Amino acid sequence: MRDNDLFRGRVLKYDGYGNDMENIEEEGTWVEGLLLCNDWDETYIVPVKTDGCTSFERSDWGLKLRYYNFVDYRTIGRCTGVKDKHGKLIFEGDIVKIYDKIAKNYHVGTVFWQNARFVVKVEGLTEDSGLDEYWDLFWELHFNADGTSKVELIGNIHDNPELLQ
Repeated sequence: MRDNDLFRGRVLKYDGYGNDMENIEEEGTWVEGLLLCNDWDETYIVPVKTDGCTSFERSDWGLKLRYYNFVDYRTIGRCTGVKDKHGKLIFEGDIVKIYDKIAKNYHVGTVFWQNARFVVKVEGLTEDSGLDEYWDLFWELHFNADGTSKVELIGNIHDNPELLQ
């Protein structure tokens, strides 16, 4: 599985229709994994197990979800498949700091999906920077040999909205 197949979301307390399943992580924590939605518009993130275990088990009705996290759909973000300069994966909704080589300063922006690509939206750019307010994430990351970039992940729009002010 590739990193850009992953999603991230914040865990909610599950109070579903008499289901015997429970979240495997605490309410309010951030989790990564595969995104699932059911017929009641509930969203789950299923962890990707690396120890050979599976998150599903067989039941009389087919496959039953064994491990999962019920998440707030408003916090779901897809992984870009790109890592910051410290090796952390960057997701939609993350806030990153980018160095502007032309203006020789840093800009703070939000990662999101636009026109079939991930971009960083930077508010308040001046004309002397020579840049649009949308930077193509993959072209502006300046990849290093180890797969990381020169961009720094500093937070996300859900936990740290003050970083955008």
